[in-house]
Amino acid sequence: MPSSPAAMSHTNSKTWVAPKMAEQEKFALVMENLTRMEFIPRSPFVPTNLSEWLAHRVAFAEDTRREEMKKLANREATHGSGLGMGRVRIGQAFRGRQFLDNRSPVLALESIWSPWYQPTETYPQALWPSAEEMKEEGDERNTSGFGRFPALPRVPGNETVVWKQKNLITPFTFDRVWELPTLEKEKAIEDELAMEALIGESLLKKLDP
Repeated sequence: MPSSPAAMSHTNSKTWVAPKMAEQEKFALVMENLTRMEFIPRSPFVPTNLSEWLAHRVAFAEDTRREEMKKLANREATHGSGLGMGRVRIGQAFRGRQFLDNRSPVLALESIWSPWYQPTETYPQALWPSAEEMKEEGDERNTSGFGRFPALPRVPGNETVVWKQKNLITPFTFDRVWELPTLEKEKAIEDELAMEALIGESLLKKLDP
């Protein structure tokens, strides 16, 4: 005796609705919204019955199909069908030529992100940070209120040396995307106009004794 089918949950069940019934529900919902927005009876373009609604839906679908066919025809006329001579070919930058100076291909600035970068004695290849370092720079830093930061690249050395004692690798100028502010870089603003532009006139008046 075949076992009875398992009860379907609301997450994987879908009730079949006849197309005509589905269109009737859509039409009723549209009419309700248009009535609320007072388009009825002010607009002469609003379908007034199910037959006009279905005609509108068919016309809209046909307009959409014609527009897509027009886009396809324009694309084929401009770039071809995607086969043979009409296909657009994308080649490698500089025709695949590689440079040996660790500079970026566009701005010609030293960067570890250049596709042909090779570690040097001055800029060695940093090893993957240890679990202890990632924990301190991640979870523990976040707990202390400073936020998470990726571990900084360090000069590889003896694995028995504590990671904090390993020297940091100074990044290239082009790779310094977020420099932390220091006291040497901060300069007090004494110009009242500059203060007003930064903190606002109302707050400046409250701070003025």
